[in-house]
Amino acid sequence: MQWRWLVLWLEMAVAALLGDADVEALGRATHSLIYFFSDSCQYCRQFDPTWHYLTEVIPSSPQLQLVEVDGPHNPKLAQLFSVSGWPTLKLLNYETKRITHIASRDLGALVALVAAETGVDADFSRYRSPVHKVAAPVDVTAPSANDSYLVVTAPWCDGWQNYHYPTHFIQTAAQSKHVLVADITEYWDILPQLNLSKWPVAFHFRDGKVQGFAPPDAVYLQQFLDNNVDLPWHSSIDDVELMADAGTGYGIHVDHGSVQSDDDDAAYDAAVTSIAL
Repeated sequence: MQWRWLVLWLEMAVAALLGDADVEALGRATHSLIYFFSDSCQYCRQFDPTWHYLTEVIPSSPQLQLVEVDGPHNPKLAQLFSVSGWPTLKLLNYETKRITHIASRDLGALVALVAAETGVDADFSRYRSPVHKVAAPVDVTAPSANDSYLVVTAPWCDGWQNYHYPTHFIQTAAQSKHVLVADITEYWDILPQLNLSKWPVAFHFRDGKVQGFAPPDAVYLQQFLDNNVDLPWHSSIDDVELMADAGTGYGIHVDHGSVQSDDDDAAYDAAVTSIAL
């Protein structure tokens, strides 16, 4: 068993999949963050991306290991941690045998909790962001600008505080699109270069033309990134009139909301918080 666990540790170096026969493996680290899941659980599928990215930015170590347990197929472990529903997160301190039930599914909150309880900080440099950050003048006429998106924003805008987190929608969009983000706190000169006085704003460059959008919230920005916003194309960025989708009735402002359904959020939170230790 020790050899099997060593192989898991060296080869995976992220989250090990444990079963009922692997209880002693919980003693390989001072703390264990345990994700109980079920393959048939829709809320598990909803949380999976957050968990996956968490395993990327928090490396396994003698102080902390991240493990996964298929709850329905490992009833002994589920019973040991008083788990009767999924998804469920438990934090075990092996030395004190203290078990903490974690109700949050927000990446930032999980990172903060893990740091506070274990002393292990997330290392976001381990995550290779697909977003291209703008740190120099942008040549919007260059061939590389073809079929690409440029978003100009600031981290204090609602919805953009943690845009560097892997679970942020702009990171997800950049997995299938060429997306550039200009953070004005890091590159203020983008504003006079593009003659901007408001943000966030977004541009789409394709076939030598450009369209611009001042999204009223994250939902409409997502639609813009998905080419679902009908806006005119221009031959020059100087001709772009930044506006929100005419059908929304919104003007230009900086509020951003969640791209996730509020109903789904409420149902998920109710399901998670109802699981008792």
